[in-house]
Amino acid sequence: MAIYSILAGIFGGLVGWFWGGYEYIALMLAIYILLEPFIFRPNRRSLLNYILIILGYTSVIALSPTIGLSFYTHSVGLGLIGIIMLYLVEEEMWRVKLLRKINIKDNFDIKVHLWFIIAAFGILVSLILTGLISLPSRVLIGLGITPINSVVSLTVAEYQSITFSQAMADYGILFFVTIIGLIMEFYIIYLNKDKMSRIEILKLALFIYGFIFVYTSINEAYFLSSAAFYLSLSTGVSISLFLSFKSKEYNKKTRKTIEKPNYSSIAAGVILSVIVLGMALNYSRSDYNTLKLMAPDIETGYLGPISVPTSNGGSKIISPINSAWLDALSYIKNNTDNNAVIVSWWDYGYWIGVLGNRTTVVDGSTINGTQIQIVADVFTSTLNTSLGYLTLLNLPKNDTYIITYDIFLGIYNNNTNSVTMIPYPSIYSLNPSAGIYSITYGLGDIAKSYQMLRIAYKVNPIFGNPLTSAYSSISTYNNYAYYQFPAFSGNPSKNVSLTLDTTIYNLMLYGISVLNNYSNLGYGASFLKNVKSFTPASVSYIDPTNGNLVLQPINAPNPTNYYKPVKIFVSIPYSWNVSSYGNTYFYAVVVFLYKAQL
Repeated sequence: MAIYSILAGIFGGLVGWFWGGYEYIALMLAIYILLEPFIFRPNRRSLLNYILIILGYTSVIALSPTIGLSFYTHSVGLGLIGIIMLYLVEEEMWRVKLLRKINIKDNFDIKVHLWFIIAAFGILVSLILTGLISLPSRVLIGLGITPINSVVSLTVAEYQSITFSQAMADYGILFFVTIIGLIMEFYIIYLNKDKMSRIEILKLALFIYGFIFVYTSINEAYFLSSAAFYLSLSTGVSISLFLSFKSKEYNKKTRKTIEKPNYSSIAAGVILSVIVLGMALNYSRSDYNTLKLMAPDIETGYLGPISVPTSNGGSKIISPINSAWLDALSYIKNNTDNNAVIVSWWDYGYWIGVLGNRTTVVDGSTINGTQIQIVADVFTSTLNTSLGYLTLLNLPKNDTYIITYDIFLGIYNNNTNSVTMIPYPSIYSLNPSAGIYSITYGLGDIAKSYQMLRIAYKVNPIFGNPLTSAYSSISTYNNYAYYQFPAFSGNPSKNVSLTLDTTIYNLMLYGISVLNNYSNLGYGASFLKNVKSFTPASVSYIDPTNGNLVLQPINAPNPTNYYKPVKIFVSIPYSWNVSSYGNTYFYAVVVFLYKAQL
């Protein structure tokens, strides 16, 4: 048994190593240990097995450069050690004669275990709140504790909370079947309280895992997939309880109690199975309808399925596949030095590292919040200050590039051969009766830029509102007011000046104005080959007579003293003609590559 325990710990450690879910493994083991005393009295054999499992687990994770033994000094592992100590105390209670002298029970019972759990939970929460146990931000958020000093975690969409109804839309049927199964499990434990097996501990543990992740997924959408996974396991257990339940009957002739299948319970299990399978088929159909329009983000530029107008006046939904990012990464790989460093927002770090074969500063696995904040400062500072932040990263002077991108709406005037391009505008009515509207721009880095501003503390990181920050503006037309973020036009002028001199916005808007010099516009848009000029613009107001956008040209400052354009990659997934205006409209994914003048 000892060798099996050690191997179990080693394999658990290997799972954590390849998967990264060290906390998950520790949580599952901890809950199992806490549940055992409710079924069996603590004993030395179990204690030894648990210690051996933890030793096997530790032998693997201690070798990890990102985890190591600190997992047991100020992280989740410290709680696991505490639970083992609790089990040891409960196992040894009957041997401590001193307990009798101070009128404390010297024999274990469930009430004592409950009090110990409450005390241990209080100690654990105190250690977390005082910082003696350091948990990752996503774990704290999942537990319902908001890390005020960790703005990075608060700016990631998957770290945001969701409503109970949203969670139920994802896994509601599994949640309710799990509740029914738990009630059935308690009933079975009651019937068999004098003849229990350790499998009941595992069943209860699976139920608890499911409920824990329901709670964490509501606090933080990141855990939705975990909740669905564990609820799938607990749902399977629930159905099996009904299908395998047997009734006991006393046979007077043989004077023995026999077990017979309980057909009512079997019928209930079959009904639950049909419900779950039916919901799975329904989800599969809706998932298929969604996924058939989806493509890898690198091929869409994070631009999801969109409804576009057709030549007959109708509309259709397309998957906007384009090559902007692939072209950019291919260029980086083949036209930059092997020692070059590419500065981007963390979303694209893996793309640059794998397909571009170049070093990046941050990517999806970066856990250094300070480094992410410096990159946020690079993008959100004024041009001269931005360059200063790059020096903090100790990057090569002649081999540092910065890359950013967004989705643009383009309007080609067939008569003048000129193009106006707007960062994709989203217009919402804040107060229709008062004529108040909001206009936000971009579906790529501009859309993410407010989170960068929060991380860089350029705006209030906790209570800020994009439409009322120093990077927003307001424009008016008659009795209509249009609040805009970012402040590409409108008032106050100081906000517009600040915005246009902010690195991330400046590089894109200036880049649009020089597209003729730095981009090959032939791909997917032959009508742009003869374009004479490109003008970046914003929405000034909406013409109330026809609903058309009235545009305001933008004159972005020249950034070339700090960042020089290298190449701009434009890919157009869709275009359409509006014959009455003599214009061709198009969507464009544009990736801007600049070289830092360090």
